[in-house]
Amino acid sequence: MGITFGRHSKEPGKAVWVIDWWPEGRNGPRRRKHFEGTREDAELYEQSVRSAAGLNRIGTAKTIFLTLEAVLPEYLRWHQLNRMPTTHADVKQSMPRLMQIFGKITVAQIKPGHITDFVSMRPDRKRSNQKEIHYLRGMITWMVKQGYAAPLHFKPETPKYHRPLPQVPMPGEVNAVLRQITDPVKKALIILMWTTGGRITSTAQIRWEDVNWERGTITVRVKGGRALQLPLPDEFRELMFDRRQTAGWVFLNPKTGLPLKSIKTILATASKKAGLPYKMTHHKFRHAYATDTLEATGDLRLVQNALGHTNISTTTIYTLVQTRRLVDAQDKVAEMRKGK
Repeated sequence: MGITFGRHSKEPGKAVWVIDWWPEGRNGPRRRKHFEGTREDAELYEQSVRSAAGLNRIGTAKTIFLTLEAVLPEYLRWHQLNRMPTTHADVKQSMPRLMQIFGKITVAQIKPGHITDFVSMRPDRKRSNQKEIHYLRGMITWMVKQGYAAPLHFKPETPKYHRPLPQVPMPGEVNAVLRQITDPVKKALIILMWTTGGRITSTAQIRWEDVNWERGTITVRVKGGRALQLPLPDEFRELMFDRRQTAGWVFLNPKTGLPLKSIKTILATASKKAGLPYKMTHHKFRHAYATDTLEATGDLRLVQNALGHTNISTTTIYTLVQTRRLVDAQDKVAEMRKGK
């Protein structure tokens, strides 16, 4: 809050003073009043305005220092209204672990040692630790905006997590699994994920209205609700054309009346029957699509668009998979030549 000289008054010994303050913080709107009188009177008036508005000396809202545990219920209510349901569920699940270390203290009391203590609880879960410290920072940011805390005075550091390369099935392995699946609807779902790179959460949500048989296209909605129009695979047409409907879910679970959520059990059984040394999962079809498409076209942007990645750095991991495949192939060639 500040008092500045505005102009001289017509009355001797007085002036018009300008009083400024920011009730919502420096990034919020500024409030201004003019006061005519002596400097001492202006200071008294400024104090009364500050007191009535509950402001501190610089004219911004007073910070109420609360513990993280005290504001957690309010934060979770806000988070549920403003974030995706899956994200909110994950944050809600992570909060009890965070509260074990940070719940009883205020943001001002958080020290780097508290971060170390939290990481030490699960030292082998580097990825989870990074994610949950990110959730902690999000909560602190919200607390600062609400006036419950001052900003954290340091950047929390966690052990670096190096994402492993995904396990990518070869085309022969996918076909071996498909031969073990007799249900045409579930088989069509797998083919669609393998040939379009879609996640099961988005592919299973496809409706008959999204399938254009004449144009040979299918509309898939990726993260964020963005719609992608992709070519309709011939194998999907062969399996589903005679089962086509005018509306409704394509991959309907008859028991629930809702789209299929998972095919883990079917894939695990089919993997075992096919003689695979690992269990096939629905997300491996997405990895297979990305790697095979990149290998066939060399077009990283094409793969990025098909997968719905907003950042191409997420897609570049498949270039490393491609390199690993080449190294494995060279090793096999070397072994074969030595055998000869």
